[in-house]
Amino acid sequence: MKLEVSDKKKREEYTDQIIRYLQANENLFTYEERERIINGAGSFSSGFTLYDYLCLQICDELGIIPDDQNPYKAFVETLNDVFNIENKSVIEIGGGKLLRVSKRITSMQDMGRVTVYDTNSTCKNGEYPNIIVVNRKFNGASDATGADVLVGLLAHSSAKILVKSAIEKDKDFMVALFNKQNQNLFYEAEEVDQDQLNRFIEETEEKVAGSKLGKLKIKRLNEIGEKYPIIYNVRG
Repeated sequence: MKLEVSDKKKREEYTDQIIRYLQANENLFTYEERERIINGAGSFSSGFTLYDYLCLQICDELGIIPDDQNPYKAFVETLNDVFNIENKSVIEIGGGKLLRVSKRITSMQDMGRVTVYDTNSTCKNGEYPNIIVVNRKFNGASDATGADVLVGLLAHSSAKILVKSAIEKDKDFMVALFNKQNQNLFYEAEEVDQDQLNRFIEETEEKVAGSKLGKLKIKRLNEIGEKYPIIYNVRG
């Protein structure tokens, strides 16, 4: 994931917006997180590629990520193209502090809703229409009851339980996986084993084929320069 703006004036303007947001919402972040965000904004103002998921979420919250670089926009549009989420009940596993995927999903919905599981979310239940915030880990198939689609952006340890629950409960799913390209967004991310990732995709393909979910598909967001795998099922 990256955010690059060539115009120096725009970079400075965006950096100021990030710092003002941080100052206005200081209570949402730990000291270490604030330092990371400030460092990310500093590298942004110098014209370097922006790498940090917290700063990236803030940039999307502020609407300053160009459409052709925005992973949240591209992921949710892909989700809608595949599953038509307008009136669907969606579960997001690991929504992040600012729930950028869930917010984008509900902005495209009419009668649908999103339930998001995340222990670190700063958003409270009832704060956003049609978003139910559950401040704990997703427990598996028992939590998937009533959902139409299970999703996760940059799911890592939760990817297996997401896919397993979708298959057990006959739910559609879409998950963007970690690989070496995007792991450096997360300071505490485990090292990605590419062979292990490939095995997981192969095993998921076999399990989906043996279920009612149809076939496994893989997409990469080449249009915004992102090569990490997004896996999802297609019925029929």
